[in-house]
Amino acid sequence: MARPRAACTRALWLGSPVAGVSAYGGSVGVWEVGVAEESGVVTLSDLAMRPATVGVACGILSVDAPTVSDVVSRIQSRPRKASGGETVRDESTFAEALASVHAAVLRPEVLIEEVPAPTRLAPSALALSGEVIPSRNADDEPTATGRFVLLHDPEEPEPWEGAWRVVTYAKAAVEPEVGHDPYVGRVGWSWLTDALEQRGLAWAAEAGAVTCVLSESFGALSDREPTVEMEIRASWTPLDGHQIDEHLQAWGDLLCTIAGLPPLPEGVVALPQRR
Repeated sequence: MARPRAACTRALWLGSPVAGVSAYGGSVGVWEVGVAEESGVVTLSDLAMRPATVGVACGILSVDAPTVSDVVSRIQSRPRKASGGETVRDESTFAEALASVHAAVLRPEVLIEEVPAPTRLAPSALALSGEVIPSRNADDEPTATGRFVLLHDPEEPEPWEGAWRVVTYAKAAVEPEVGHDPYVGRVGWSWLTDALEQRGLAWAAEAGAVTCVLSESFGALSDREPTVEMEIRASWTPLDGHQIDEHLQAWGDLLCTIAGLPPLPEGVVALPQRR
């Protein structure tokens, strides 16, 4: 019997290695499968895209922009002890932020659904996954995917420099020539900061990594074209808890940018979904 030809794929990592972005800021090592919440690390299993049982209904998406109010909230909230033993709760503040998130208006190409949130990184947390579908048809393949995790701790952990922390990632296939650009990391990071700045937001303690993976196939797979996947992982601290919805919108803008969608024309805004 003839021996089958070997097939292999070479992956070339450009820029920073795939490192964990701690909820407390900074790169903290290689991503691993598993939960390392005790150390404050958001691992790949926390941020990996997982199917959800709630969210925006499948089928043809509305031509109007969806709001996150279509998502059924699963608020992960637990009390925390202060240094003197007194239980610390700030549920009203987090509830107000959730209300603003639920009312946030995103571009109609962005499909949002809720996923399980990390339970031991902060007293309160919310996690959303997102996909960019230019056709607005939920059955089509997304051109970009990502995750938005909101954490709240009224004790204001020192590395956060505030009571709030946003942990995100955005990922999409990009043009092959992008993988050879030595400035791709800086460009990717600027997409995030530009999205925040264009909405007039203030933030602190930002941390993250931009990674490009260039894949070339050989042997039995040599007929495949080279592909490049770009991933932006970032965390930052919103300085105004009344603008959490706009931080979500900025992340939505980042998703659309990495997906290759053109920005909305000046003066044009997304409309909320009709109910």
